[in-house]
Amino acid sequence: MADFHDYRSLALNDDQLLDMVKAREGHDVDLPNYPPGMRFTIRECCFDRLGIGEVKPGATIRFAAMAKVISVNLSTDGCRVELEFVMLKLGDGDFAELDEMARPSICLDENDHERLDLDEDTAQTGHLVHIVGEARVVGVDDNRYAGKSVTLQAESGLVVEDESSEDEDE
Repeated sequence: MADFHDYRSLALNDDQLLDMVKAREGHDVDLPNYPPGMRFTIRECCFDRLGIGEVKPGATIRFAAMAKVISVNLSTDGCRVELEFVMLKLGDGDFAELDEMARPSICLDENDHERLDLDEDTAQTGHLVHIVGEARVVGVDDNRYAGKSVTLQAESGLVVEDESSEDEDE
């Protein structure tokens, strides 16, 4: 059984914002409150399964996902892990399996690992991780060629547990 804790804020702290400012010396830009890699887009083909109807930007919703680690990039600057949502649940709905070609993904850097208590053993390609959090709708698109989509920004989250060890035993 999962060990649930309080949600942890994914907002960038003052030190991280200062580092971004230093990296962009001389540029007057609006800095994000949340890491850009924590946005994910849900395509129209998944709307019915997830219970998505009329959605407006600014709405906040709880989500849970079963995500598979599909990429781990280690460098001298840190570690970047990409997670692909295999199953997703919004609000009080049920988990829905997502079409392979329409699966959203998020990218976590070393700062996200610390905030979410993601340990090094979990960040291995092929591992399955259970994520619970809250996200805000930041975009609703209706494109002639690509169809409808909803983009969400994860604002708080919790990596619940590494599900891979259970799968390996079966």
